[in-house]
Amino acid sequence: MPPQAIALILLSAVMHAAWNGWMKGSSSRLAYLWWGQVLAIGLYAVPIVLTYSLAVPAPVWPVLAASAVCETGYMIAIARAYGLADMSLVYPLARGSAPAFVTLWSGLWLGERLPWAGYMGIALLILGLYLVSLPGAGDLLRPLRAVATPGARWALVAGVFIAGYSTLDKVGVSQMPAPAYTLWTFLAMNIACAPAVFWLDGRSNVAATVRTGGWRLLTGGIFVLGAYFLVLGALSIASASYVSAVRGVSILLGALWGWRFLGERFGRLRLIGAGLMVVGLVTLAVAG
Repeated sequence: MPPQAIALILLSAVMHAAWNGWMKGSSSRLAYLWWGQVLAIGLYAVPIVLTYSLAVPAPVWPVLAASAVCETGYMIAIARAYGLADMSLVYPLARGSAPAFVTLWSGLWLGERLPWAGYMGIALLILGLYLVSLPGAGDLLRPLRAVATPGARWALVAGVFIAGYSTLDKVGVSQMPAPAYTLWTFLAMNIACAPAVFWLDGRSNVAATVRTGGWRLLTGGIFVLGAYFLVLGALSIASASYVSAVRGVSILLGALWGWRFLGERFGRLRLIGAGLMVVGLVTLAVAG
């Protein structure tokens, strides 16, 4: 895997973990995510329009539309999941399940075939993500048992949608500039998601979110769109399976943040998990 792609993905992971933490802390999570993207699109649109052609090749339109549907589904699913369960459960399930789905779908739809070391790296990374999400050895099966809860099921639905738009975007950015493709995708997604935002969060909560969101709302929007740009840049030079797997390192960053700033425990299991994730990243880099 090219080192440039790894750098793009790791920076994206930092931004992704941050805005997820802010979204989890919001009382109207779907509205927070939607408003943040609306504000960020306004900032990103001007330089993109001035720099890139916005022409969409005919074969890309159905890909772009399908990606926007998956993005909308992801927004709704992750907001519902955060409303029903802790971030320490939802985030690992959503981000950790996506690489497995992407590996399957990119093989079926895009014909991508990884060397054995690539699959080993993905397996090590997913195992590391699993261990990082555990509170202790006595809860070894907690993520599996938790699948029966509504919050976990919504998190897995979010993982399916993540895998869907990740695979589709690999096709989209191969046929037009990634920034222009991203702008079109997010515009379509925000328009499609608007009725769900007002229906699920309520008109008054949507209005209150933009009034009280402050710098976290604007920064979160910049981060979510910026992280997406970085991932699309990585997709243009690396396989979808690798990109989706390495993005999971954001879970480790979230655990480190909780340990450093929130007083959460970072014990032996999480240390082992972090080590496995590093080995998985190195294996992916060597395999690519």
